[in-house]
Amino acid sequence: MKSFFRCVQTEASEQIAQAQQVFSLKAAQAPEPAIDYLPLEAIGLLLEHAKRRGPRDLALLTTLYDTAARGQKTYDLSFAGLHLDKPASATLTGKGRKTRSFH
Repeated sequence: MKSFFRCVQTEASEQIAQAQQVFSLKAAQAPEPAIDYLPLEAIGLLLEHAKRRGPRDLALLTTLYDTAARGQKTYDLSFAGLHLDKPASATLTGKGRKTRSFH
């Protein structure tokens, strides 16, 4: 709306007063939505379903869950970033080349 009235200001100088009224309006602030987490039972069902689909799906979901990483970071994970010796860990690289290890 404000972009439109910036254009009006330059194209129709007789509407400057109306444009100034629009510019003085404050935008309504929508409340931040609450983040709802999956209940423990739902996570168990999800992992059980992944186990039935095969070890690949189970490994992917448990890695996502254990590291709390986003999908892209997990997608970029390489074999060099996985350490399967005890204790097992994963090294993920994020934005700005920040590296984090998860045990």
